[in-house]
Amino acid sequence: MKRVVMLMLCTVLFFKEAAADSWVLWERQSTVTDDTAPKIWIIHEAFETLSDCSVAKKKYVNSEAKTWETLKSIGKIESFVKGEDSVSVVALKTLKIDLYKYFCLPNPLDPRSK
Repeated sequence: MKRVVMLMLCTVLFFKEAAADSWVLWERQSTVTDDTAPKIWIIHEAFETLSDCSVAKKKYVNSEAKTWETLKSIGKIESFVKGEDSVSVVALKTLKIDLYKYFCLPNPLDPRSK
């Protein structure tokens, strides 16, 4: 009986600690038209909740889209597409399509190892 109580107590403490972990906003930059180009991972911020991270992710996507909209208006790129969590940029002069994608991941997870 003591073992069962100890196991339950340890389980509760484990899940309490797991719930307290933070969330990290990551950005992955990649070139869609060149499979050999390395993916670049950037850490932006850490948040206490997934909801806060998701709000920040939308702000980063909107800011990225605004930057590319400005560059499109002066003829530096041909077009861009804003998604829910990404921005794709098309530059026909250099035959490149770049993808900027944002992720909210639990704090101990590091996507760079994959």
